[in-house]
Amino acid sequence: MIAEKYARALVIAGKETQELDKIYQDMKIFQELFSSESVKFVISSPSYSRQRKLDFISSIVRDKNFSPITENFLKLVIKKRRETFLDDIIRYFFLFYYNEKNIEKVYIISASQPDDKWLDELKKALENSLKKEVEIEVRVDESLIGGFEIMGNGWRVSSSVKSFLSSIQQLETK
Repeated sequence: MIAEKYARALVIAGKETQELDKIYQDMKIFQELFSSESVKFVISSPSYSRQRKLDFISSIVRDKNFSPITENFLKLVIKKRRETFLDDIIRYFFLFYYNEKNIEKVYIISASQPDDKWLDELKKALENSLKKEVEIEVRVDESLIGGFEIMGNGWRVSSSVKSFLSSIQQLETK
């Protein structure tokens, strides 16, 4: 797959130059920027010339102080006309980065913003259980009514009211 190859190449370049952590920080910033419809439109739209896209990337790089490797990588993606794969490239980059660094990315979906103390205790418990560093991302989803869901790489724990009500409803239909 194209996106995987590009993402893996970026990780390899970061390891070889010992800039993997800097590239990771750059890609987090770029991911946030790229989630904006206006930025995504400029980079992904066929109506903008390749040169205009390269200039746009250069302005982001200057403004955000990206590593030369990140800059060259993003420009390569534009030059090779692979902009449509950027979402997947970013996703695979983080997957490969977390694997390389032995980090488990954990998502907590909660009906409301969890308490920081609870998050710290949960992080410590997960790190002890998983025997790896844990990076937590919290998403608030009011449709859960109450409770939370915790998801990692290949596992999920649900303690939400919505999940509980759904399981009761399934029992009633049997």
